Amino acid sequence: YLIVREALHQKLLSEVIDRLIKIKRAESLNFIIADKYGEVYNFEATPDDYDLTYCEKTIVHANHFVSDRLKIERDLILSEDSNTVIRHNRMAKLINMKCGSIDLETAMSFQKDHANYPKSICRHPPAGSTCSASVIVPEKRKMYVSFGNPCENEYHKYTVQ
Repeated sequence: YLIVREALHQKLLSEVIDRLIKIKRAESLNFIIADKYGEVYNFEATPDDYDLTYCEKTIVHANHFVSDRLKIERDLILSEDSNTVIRHNRMAKLINMKCGSIDLETAMSFQKDHANYPKSICRHPPAGSTCSASVIVPEKRKMYVSFGNPCENEYHKYTVQ
């Protein structure tokens, strides 16, 4: 993950975005970029193109491309399984139902959701597995990460200087 390292060496959100745009990419990727002022961008990229979306209220992203501009003819993730779209739509629904009243505990509870099991937000074997879950609070410079399934593991708090 040289691209991640490169992004982390930048001081300003604008520098991160500029670097991500200019760096050569060998694979498709997605970054949600935020700063301490609450500015949030969704950066999706293929090896040859990218799209940058400003997030005014909320952002939901699973494992497939959501950019209309990239116009991917064949998203390999989508061609394998509908699970990513189902999880994406479920998270969007949960967020929209509570928009304006989402606190830390509510955000964490969304990631523990088992609706549509086995294609739920919180996935369990044998149908795949959730590797980690995170909630980021840019204004407080805090990130909460659960390693493994969030319904079975605690969130650890990290503070960014």
